Amino acid sequence: SNSIQSIKIMNEKVDLKNILTFCYDIMKCLVNNSKTNKNVECKLEIDKEIENQVLITDEIRLKQIILNLISNSVKFTKKGYILLKALVVNN
Repeated sequence: SNSIQSIKIMNEKVDLKNILTFCYDIMKCLVNNSKTNKNVECKLEIDKEIENQVLITDEIRLKQIILNLISNSVKFTKKGYILLKALVVNN
């Protein structure tokens, strides 16, 4: 029997600084628990303007995307640093 799964995308106001801090904490754990990343430093830079911005998105999906990028960074960085950085870009 074939079943079609529906994925519900949520649009809600999210606290981007909170999400980034959460992801940064996970990044530090991944690096600290890795056997090959002993010389890798974790850095977090959040633009002060982020706090004044309203972001409407799916928080779970956004975390998944950021953590996926972090996971790849940890996997392929053997020395140096991994920087998680968020900026407000004005068009």
